[in-house]
Amino acid sequence: AIGQIGTNAVPTLLRWMSEPDPPEPPKTNVAGCFNTPRSERAELAFRILGGTAHTAIPELTRLARASSDPERPKRCAASLSAIGPEAIPSLLSLATNGPPWTRYWAVNELGWFARTPEAAQTVPVLIKCLDDTNTLNVDGTAERALMDIDPVVAVPALTNALQSPSAQTRLRVARCLLALEDAGDPRLPSEAPTIVSACRAAVRDPDPEVRSTATNILRRLGGWEASGANKPMQPTPR
Repeated sequence: AIGQIGTNAVPTLLRWMSEPDPPEPPKTNVAGCFNTPRSERAELAFRILGGTAHTAIPELTRLARASSDPERPKRCAASLSAIGPEAIPSLLSLATNGPPWTRYWAVNELGWFARTPEAAQTVPVLIKCLDDTNTLNVDGTAERALMDIDPVVAVPALTNALQSPSAQTRLRVARCLLALEDAGDPRLPSEAPTIVSACRAAVRDPDPEVRSTATNILRRLGGWEASGANKPMQPTPR
């Protein structure tokens, strides 16, 4: 039905997103989704409409930023990611400029684009979010998203961020690089010289955890020499 209605449904869906969910009597003999809160049904509808609902991006962004109800930013952010890459700039804005719940859900939804060509534009903001110190784990969610991005895209930005003035950012970045090495991504060896060079500098970091993590990365990269451009990576036994 939503597919048939198309974008004519957008004004109603946005109203459902903006208003408190009204009490509704249980509905029998219908699919379970019809018994979910009205705003959740609106989110499902945006998933069906996808990119055709792009006109909803500004209002979904406003609602996500303005709401004090943690469920509304969650559903607005999910609706934005369902609309597709056109909504990435709004999610990036919400990830760095909004209440804690909004930032958390925006970063979470950016993770859905990690394996797409559009992931490159998310990397600088995700790295910035590594320094988000609120209690909602925005930094950890950003770290997970970065680890899902193609190392060819992520590693240069991550190694640059090892020079961040924030010890938390440097540590999160080092952990990302360690996790990428542990995952054994076949694309990683081409980035190994960059990682080695950055980690050699990081073993002199003032933060002991950064130094320790950088040292572990270098040990695991084994016989790789920074100047050995095409030499296969040979991890040392663990």
